[in-house]
Amino acid sequence: MDDYERVEHFKITERDVLAAQAHWITDEAEKRLRGAGAKSVEKVIVFGHPAAEIIRYAKDHLSPGDAIVMGRRGMGDFSGLLLGSTSHRVAHLTDFVVITAE
Repeated sequence: MDDYERVEHFKITERDVLAAQAHWITDEAEKRLRGAGAKSVEKVIVFGHPAAEIIRYAKDHLSPGDAIVMGRRGMGDFSGLLLGSTSHRVAHLTDFVVITAE
């Protein structure tokens, strides 16, 4: 990145790199969801503590009966509790249904 910045006179921050990666990931997820038949897909990218941001977004934008769908790494409930995994925290700190998949 330093070489690119020198040549192009353009400052690239770590946040820029993370945002670009986030956009790529959400674009790929949208393609998969639409391919599986999803009619409505909303992509949202925010920065902050993952579990706290997911819970905040759910409270502000979801309706009763909506669900949060998340991936997980398969650590299991006990390991997730010890390590504080995002999906484990969200599932236990929100009133919404949380569906996790590997």
